[in-house]
Amino acid sequence: GIFLGLMVTAGFITFSLLAGIIITIGGDYIFKIFPFAGLAVGISITALGIWLMLTGSHFTILVATRFGIGKKRGPLGVFLFGIVYAVSSLGCAFPIFLAAVGILSGHNIGNVAFVESLIRFVSYGLGMGLVLTTVTLGVVFFRDLVSKTIRKIIPYVGLAGNLFLVFSGLYLTWYWIFGHGSELLYFNIDKIF
Repeated sequence: GIFLGLMVTAGFITFSLLAGIIITIGGDYIFKIFPFAGLAVGISITALGIWLMLTGSHFTILVATRFGIGKKRGPLGVFLFGIVYAVSSLGCAFPIFLAAVGILSGHNIGNVAFVESLIRFVSYGLGMGLVLTTVTLGVVFFRDLVSKTIRKIIPYVGLAGNLFLVFSGLYLTWYWIFGHGSELLYFNIDKIF
């Protein structure tokens, strides 16, 4: 379980480091468009969640089913799972990811040294790896209990997911219009006009 957790962590750190290099190099540009993208994502997530609840539909990402990672056994398959998990995690929590590495908490990416920035991204990956390793060990040691619990909650996952979509979308929208993100949004709007 520990070995599998370390392999997932290695995959997660690999992707976090790659994202860190891209964000660090293109930071000023990303920093300028991020408030607008964050607001658009908040509105889109809210609308998607409401639509899914009203129609009773389910949202799946077909690309995720095309990787075929589940067929790969051993360390490589687990490492690749860590990368795919990092991609989906980052897609869900990009504002939290940036806040965790200090970009939205008062540090302009242009004012952070390259190596210091990369250390922050690796630290984020290590923190997520600790969570993944803990979950992996929990599944290894408590497999039957985890299976029974998952079977009981599966019927409610769709509704809960849709509610979380709506609430997280509303929160992101509020954050960029009225919350702490509004300063950055209105600062960039003033620069445009």
